[in-house]
Amino acid sequence: MKEAETHLQEGLEQRAAKNTEAAAESFSNALLAINRCDPQRLEVKYLKAQIEDNLGSMYWKHELSEEALKMHLEAVALFRELDEPGLLMKALRNCGRVAASQQDREAAQAYYDEAKRLAQSLNDN
Repeated sequence: MKEAETHLQEGLEQRAAKNTEAAAESFSNALLAINRCDPQRLEVKYLKAQIEDNLGSMYWKHELSEEALKMHLEAVALFRELDEPGLLMKALRNCGRVAASQQDREAAQAYYDEAKRLAQSLNDN
C-alpha cells in the first residue's frame, strides 16, 4: 500500500506542476500497486477511489473520455460504499464534466444534480 501512496503523492505533485503526462503515469503506477493489495480493506478502497478519480482527470485532460468516465464511475462506487459524501461529490462532478464533453447533456445534468444535492446536504450539517 505504501508504494501506491507514494505514486499517488508523486502524481498529485506532478499534476500541480501541470505535468499531466507524468501525473497520469504516476497515477497508473499507483493503481497497479493498489490492485496488488487486499481489496476488502477499507483503507485500500479509499486509496483506490482517490487514485481512480485522479487518473480519470488525467485521462480527460488527454481527451480519453471513455477511460476517464470509467475511472470516475469506479471512484463514485467506492466513495458511495465508504460513505464519503465530499469525495463522492467531487467524483460525481468529474463524471458530469466528462459526460458534458461527450455531449451527453442528460447524463451530465444528472451527475451535476446529485453532486449539488450532496453539497447542499454537507452545508446543512
